[in-house]
Amino acid sequence: MIRLAALLALAAAAQAPAYAYNEGTAVRTGDHDGYGRVVFDMPEGATYTTVLDGNRMVVSFNNAGQVAQPATLPRNVAAIQGGSGTATLMLEPGARARPARVGNRLIVDVLSQARPPRDDAPAGAALLVPVSTRRTPARQPPPPPIRFSPPPDRKDEPPEAQVEPQGAADPAPAALGALAPAAQPALAPAAQPALAPAKPTAPTYATPPLAVAPAAPIILQAAADVGAAAFGRDGVALVVLDRRLPEQSLPEGATWEQGATSTVIRLPLAGAKALRLARTPAGWSVEAVDTLPEATLEPVPAEMATRLPMPRASRVVTTLDPETGGTLLVGTSLDAGPASAMATARRTPELALLPTWLGIVVAPAADRVDLRAVTGGFVLSGGAMRPVPHAIAQTRRFDLPADSTEALLNRLHAQQAGAAAAEPRARSRERTAAARTMIALGQGAEAQSLLQLVAADDPQAAADAEVAGLGAIAAVLARRPLEAAALDDPRLDGTDEMELWRALRDTRQGPGAGRGDGRTDPGRLGRYVPLMLAYPPTLRRAIATDVVEAAAEAGLPAPPEALTPYAQARLLEHAGQVDEALAAYDALQRGSDHWNQVRGEARATELRLAAGRIAPREAAAALEQAAFNWRGDGREAELRLRAVDLRAAAGEWRTALDTLRAVAAAFPDQASAIRTHKATVLQSMVAAEGGRMSALDTVLLVADLGDAVPEGPAGGALARLLADKLGALDLPARAIPVLQGLMQAAPAGEPRAEFGTRLAQLLLDGGAVAAARDTMAASLASDLPPRLAELRMLLDARIRAAAGDVPGAADALARIGSASADDLRATLLAGAGDWQGSLAALTDLAARLPPTGPLSDAAQDILMRQASAAVQCGDAAALHTLAQSTERLASPRRELFRVLTQAQVSVPDDLKRAGQDLLAARVVAQRMQGAAAR
Repeated sequence: MIRLAALLALAAAAQAPAYAYNEGTAVRTGDHDGYGRVVFDMPEGATYTTVLDGNRMVVSFNNAGQVAQPATLPRNVAAIQGGSGTATLMLEPGARARPARVGNRLIVDVLSQARPPRDDAPAGAALLVPVSTRRTPARQPPPPPIRFSPPPDRKDEPPEAQVEPQGAADPAPAALGALAPAAQPALAPAAQPALAPAKPTAPTYATPPLAVAPAAPIILQAAADVGAAAFGRDGVALVVLDRRLPEQSLPEGATWEQGATSTVIRLPLAGAKALRLARTPAGWSVEAVDTLPEATLEPVPAEMATRLPMPRASRVVTTLDPETGGTLLVGTSLDAGPASAMATARRTPELALLPTWLGIVVAPAADRVDLRAVTGGFVLSGGAMRPVPHAIAQTRRFDLPADSTEALLNRLHAQQAGAAAAEPRARSRERTAAARTMIALGQGAEAQSLLQLVAADDPQAAADAEVAGLGAIAAVLARRPLEAAALDDPRLDGTDEMELWRALRDTRQGPGAGRGDGRTDPGRLGRYVPLMLAYPPTLRRAIATDVVEAAAEAGLPAPPEALTPYAQARLLEHAGQVDEALAAYDALQRGSDHWNQVRGEARATELRLAAGRIAPREAAAALEQAAFNWRGDGREAELRLRAVDLRAAAGEWRTALDTLRAVAAAFPDQASAIRTHKATVLQSMVAAEGGRMSALDTVLLVADLGDAVPEGPAGGALARLLADKLGALDLPARAIPVLQGLMQAAPAGEPRAEFGTRLAQLLLDGGAVAAARDTMAASLASDLPPRLAELRMLLDARIRAAAGDVPGAADALARIGSASADDLRATLLAGAGDWQGSLAALTDLAARLPPTGPLSDAAQDILMRQASAAVQCGDAAALHTLAQSTERLASPRRELFRVLTQAQVSVPDDLKRAGQDLLAARVVAQRMQGAAAR
């Protein structure tokens, strides 16, 4: 009995936290679900620093005296060596140390390396895997191994056993009662197991795959007055309950931690992007999902504090931050919904409000920060919160750490040491975490190189959109935008943060880095000022100039403290304060920054031009001088192309074209922009001078602008105007080569068809029938405007007739059935001597004339041609019908029309009438010849 009592006492001592005191720093150790803990009780006023070197962590104290040696070791710690002002912790391979100070205590939590899911897990189960395994204190014997029965879908296979690592305790149950029992393995008695060889497991990267199907919610048993909060941190989802609840069964991978007044459940996230909580009669339902309704909780700044309205606010509890090891203030809610969640982070120098899926989470950076529950929500004090309108609240994808620079550097050193100590195939997680920290520090080139190493060593990482996205962000940060194509991966869509980096990449690709390239809307980048302000200081400084100046270019608001001198001048200009803006631009020209001098001069020129204080010619000269002061890159090309537009506006076409040729020779990569400005010059030239510009000037000026004709209807209208002008040239030999060049350079469709039609007409008129036919074929296009389509069909008929196929041409024109087609059909048939066919075509044409009333000159000509054709073919019936319209013709056509339509001479009495008609016809002919001569 005595021996039994002694054994029980020893066992209890082994399981209880161990204490070791001396006159310096006491050391306590203990084990918790998922991690081991070492606590140093420092004297008042003591400070410390930590250095992680591989698996060794050295803690150096100031004013802490002798550091005691603990009696027992926590999990994942192989040894702890105390000493005078120092302590050395030897961590097990793969373990991670998270130090944090709470009052006069230094708390070091040691987390185990994540392990892959078991091979005998049921098929389709994929949500959570353990972050760590439970480990007993040192010198405690290991428990017996555990045998698992085969899953339900593998009943025909022999049972297999899996042995937990040395020193491992009983694992958590595989599922909650809420999950389907058939999908979980059943525990068998721990009899003598028949050990099976271990199966090879697939390599894991970063957060392991989830091990519970997202459709199966987790039920947390809790009373109706227990509030909850949920948020993501460091790749882990946390659910915080504001009561200390007894431990419950959780799915594999979930850990249950009890605080003094709270309970924290940790769920590693992978695949799913959020947690959805819902109140149930039993307590809380927790489910992994891809999307949630947009959160609507917004802080309401007040004079002394910030109010956080929440319909059913509960309590405030504290928990450790798994990312920094610091303290988090958590405000819980008694019910879930968009009004009880916060979508956007808010940061001040004293605190950070973190995004949540439920509740409120505050990461304080100052001792005076406090969160307390009040009626209708919470009140946050100790840090001034800048109001952010909900309309511009912005979402994040990458949870970049937002600590101070010193804290980020310490974190980076620890991550680098952890990556160096990890096994070769298990370094991706620490390296990726280190790259995140480098990005937060503004070290783009270093982060990009490290992520390239991750992708080279780990094929799973290379295929991961998150890793590729981080690498692309690092490339943009390093000003290598051409290496950031991975930002366009559709798997990264859905957040404002991705749009920020895409817009920043596009801006930095342009000729004016930080200003946009003329093709990018500056408002696209300028909208993300609130998101930029949420970044850590080092990262914010690296992109602030681009973002803030883009906002100023678009006239969007930005914090005064973030404005550059150029941005301030642009905002003055947008506000209509012309004199103040000009003074600011002139001040930039007197400064020492070369680019500010150039763009200050350019913007001042544009503002004076817009205010009517200078003419386009003077503005063009000023921009050309600014371009001369900045030579060699796309900024010079941008300034010179703008001067081209102003020269065109001033009517100086030749100077504009000479400048375009020079820019094209110096900047071949600007071909697209040059073509756009050519179109501007061409359109403004035609609009201003098209009516009075001679055909010869047109030939000389448009020879270099053939590739500037735009596509679509606008290009067609411009092509028609140019083609008409060239077609009117008296020297077809000069017009034809120009039209050939324009047709070849013009875009396919309406513009090319316009040039081809006019060129074919000139070739046909010159007798080049085959060349005209080839030109029509080369300019063939579909979906042409009706006017142009009919014109081309008429020209095709003319070409066929000139080639000798008059009947075929007439048939084609008859199928068209328009007035122009009937007119051309009558002309072609008359020229071929087919007067009967010509009369039929003219009869169809005359049928379109108004039945009564006076006729126009053109309509009278149609009747005269119809009467002539009827006389030529001897159609007395047609002449009799036409005679009824004699009075509708005006003199002198009436007399001639009467002669043509009168009946033939058949009796002697008709001779006197025929003589009078012949005399009248001669008089009419003489009068018409005289009119023609005049």
